[in-house]
Amino acid sequence: MIELIDAEINKLFPIYGVGVNADGSYRIDYMEGTTEEQKLQANEIVDRIAIIEAKKAKLAQIDADFDSITKLGWDSGQGFNLGITAQDVSLLVGLFVLAKEANAMGLNPPPLIDMHGGIHALTMSELTALMLQYGQARALISAQDAMRRKAVESATTIEEVNNS
Repeated sequence: MIELIDAEINKLFPIYGVGVNADGSYRIDYMEGTTEEQKLQANEIVDRIAIIEAKKAKLAQIDADFDSITKLGWDSGQGFNLGITAQDVSLLVGLFVLAKEANAMGLNPPPLIDMHGGIHALTMSELTALMLQYGQARALISAQDAMRRKAVESATTIEEVNNS
């Protein structure tokens, strides 16, 4: 980040360089004759880049949080978990479509396979109820993730980024 700050400031006016203080803050080594206005511009660059870096770090944390959630899956409340990745959703929707077709033909729905390979034979009524609960839970997970990401994108200070 130091190199980026140095490069951005040097686009506006020359400086000796940028360093990091013991407390982690940035120090700009100005050349003689640097005006107060230029110093303000330099501080704005430091603040802007710090916010960008904080946003990148926060989005990486949100990605990791979402990955943790997807590894756990959704607890059906029936002793098994269902995957919640986009691929899992597609497979479950496909299963539900097939189950509806089988039901219309008077056949039993195909079995549901959980995250750990467990096989579950459900009636069409049970499968429908489960899919409605699953859909609601998955939508909530997606909405919470989207809200966190939006809060990070909208943040204008480091504090707002950290609190999102």
